[in-house]
Amino acid sequence: MIIAVFKKAAGFSLIEVLVALLVLSVGILGLIAMESRALKNNQSAYHRSQATILIYDLADRIRANKGALASYESIINPSDQNCAASTPCNSASGMAQQDLYQWRQKVTDVFPGGTSVSWSVASSGDDVAITLRWDDDRDGAITGDDPAFSTTFQP
Repeated sequence: MIIAVFKKAAGFSLIEVLVALLVLSVGILGLIAMESRALKNNQSAYHRSQATILIYDLADRIRANKGALASYESIINPSDQNCAASTPCNSASGMAQQDLYQWRQKVTDVFPGGTSVSWSVASSGDDVAITLRWDDDRDGAITGDDPAFSTTFQP
């Protein structure tokens, strides 16, 4: 008489399956967080590159209209005036108004809402500095933590 001794079949218990599922879930949540962070950083990099393009665009406009440097510095909100809409821009200051109006439209198109952006044009001797700061964290306020791009050039 042969007695067959069978080993107990080995398998996963319910606890082992739950632990494996927990480990898998933590890994997937980590991947989701990493993807979210990558998207945010990609958007920030896009805004930085657009800020660079916009600053150099305004610098070229100022170089083309050197006689109106004071107008570029003094016009705070060009979005409410467009000299080309009603009359041609016959003066250097009118052209500066038009340049800033068009430039501000580009800024509004690029940045979220276009309202969370501050910019300045300042001259010191032969140098002109342009600074553009935007609300990168989208909290509704431009603070010192938000990025800025600035350049200095001679017109």
